Amino acid sequence: MDEVEKKKFPQTEAEIKELLQKQDSGDGNEIPSALGVHYDSSTVTMVVTLDLPKEAVGGQTTIITGDEKTVRVPEPKVGHATIIQGRVLKHLASKPVTNHNRITLVNAYAVAAPAKLDNTALTSTKPSVLPRARFDLFYRDWVDYRFRKLEACLKVVRRNVVSDYEAGKGFDQEAFVTKCAEIENYLKKCYDEMECVNNPPYPPPHFHTPYADLP
Repeated sequence: MDEVEKKKFPQTEAEIKELLQKQDSGDGNEIPSALGVHYDSSTVTMVVTLDLPKEAVGGQTTIITGDEKTVRVPEPKVGHATIIQGRVLKHLASKPVTNHNRITLVNAYAVAAPAKLDNTALTSTKPSVLPRARFDLFYRDWVDYRFRKLEACLKVVRRNVVSDYEAGKGFDQEAFVTKCAEIENYLKKCYDEMECVNNPPYPPPHFHTPYADLP
């Protein structure tokens, strides 16, 4: 980095503090980040810090709270992890104001219980958004994962209907219809954001919609 480029970044402790305060005074959109403010496409996300120099300032995972304020997760030490419900909390990976490298490993988690269907989505992970994903391989893995979950859930539903009847509990029609609607919605989410169905510009509007205005 030459001297001209260096001047684009704060040089003194006072300048660094002032820039951090300016960034944190808004709703997160003022904080430089590769992906900006977003929701994850998986239920829970673990962010492991792999590289962040001790002299770096900034670089934290930053969460947007219910009152649309920013909160930085403190001290992202190398080897330590931050776990967030990224599917329901807006957040971003902040760039250090000192322009140091920030390298992380991100791993996604979803509900494992066979009777529960997860809320994973394609929004921020499909190949048209993340070009590094190999198109056919990505969708092979996506369908395999989603349908394995669906198969396991259907087995539980069928088994419970039969066992409840044999135990003299009868058939709970309303509960069954509710579960079928959940399964129907889960199946629709398997394809409703595929490029051939719905491929709007990224990021979608709800990424920048206040929590209070969400449906």
